[in-house]
Amino acid sequence: TRLLPKAPKGADGGSSSGAGLSPESTSKLIAKRRSVFPKDYNSVPVDKSVIEAMLEAANWAPTHGRTEPWRFIVYTGKG
Repeated sequence: TRLLPKAPKGADGGSSSGAGLSPESTSKLIAKRRSVFPKDYNSVPVDKSVIEAMLEAANWAPTHGRTEPWRFIVYTGKG
């Protein structure tokens, strides 16, 4: 049983997203996703490249009516 629709083909014959994930792999990633709360944080700094990659991925997330309602604020250093 396919849980997600097949990704449309891009000009290069691959998926248009370029991610290379099958619908099944995507479903598994979504099912394993968990929220992280402040009590779960630690003092290990997150590399800037990781933060930038996360923000880029978030920008590609679908929105209702293409409204793009989100705003991101990244805090660094001591709070």
